[in-house]
Amino acid sequence: MSLKPKTLLILFILSLVYMNCNKKNNLYKIKATIDGVKENSKVVLFSYEENKVIDSTTIKNGEFNFTGNVKYPFPAVISIDDDWLLMNFWVEKGEILINTDKQTIKKYEEDDIHPFVKANKINSLSQRYNAFMKPLQDEKALKYKQMKKGIISELDFKKQIDTICDLAYSFLNKKENVDNYFSLSEIIGYKEGISKKDLNAYYIQLSNRLKKSPKGKVLNSFLTYKGVKVGEIAPNIITRDLKGKK
Repeated sequence: MSLKPKTLLILFILSLVYMNCNKKNNLYKIKATIDGVKENSKVVLFSYEENKVIDSTTIKNGEFNFTGNVKYPFPAVISIDDDWLLMNFWVEKGEILINTDKQTIKKYEEDDIHPFVKANKINSLSQRYNAFMKPLQDEKALKYKQMKKGIISELDFKKQIDTICDLAYSFLNKKENVDNYFSLSEIIGYKEGISKKDLNAYYIQLSNRLKKSPKGKVLNSFLTYKGVKVGEIAPNIITRDLKGKK
């Protein structure tokens, strides 16, 4: 049964309205005021997730803005070419406010904790998480140096890694921290050090939207991959030698 031209037109208009609503719902606005930065300094928004520049602008009267659409939040960095200033944060939908000065940026540039970035849940959670993890990561760096000098064994260093994985999981698996893209991304980063039982317990708490997301699919693939168990017959893989013969 063919649809009438009028019906097709209505469906087309509705689809445009739907797409426009989605864009508005996924809109992010970064508004920044930075004191002490040179006028006309170049500002770049770079996505760690896609490993590419998302946008760029220049400082005008100590201010700059970025606007765009984001389907899933992603980690990013803003760089300002005046003395190579860097600010790490997460791009998420809604308004992201940055109100600081050049010296404060330099103070925090080696950390993932930037208290002057005010946004929604993802950035708030990431800052709490990074503040929680920083002493553990510092201890890890110290243990690594001690291992390299022969002061502690590799086993002792591995125990520190296991402790970090356990505590990271405990934080991210709290009810209020589970169902979001930041926690999911961090869980994937630690997946090799977390038991599949615990990973599955985390995964089943995710919303269907997150389960269908790129990160959700990565975690699901990891959980469902069985590999070859000891005692099983390995798959018969046929390949070619350098001369092209089987």
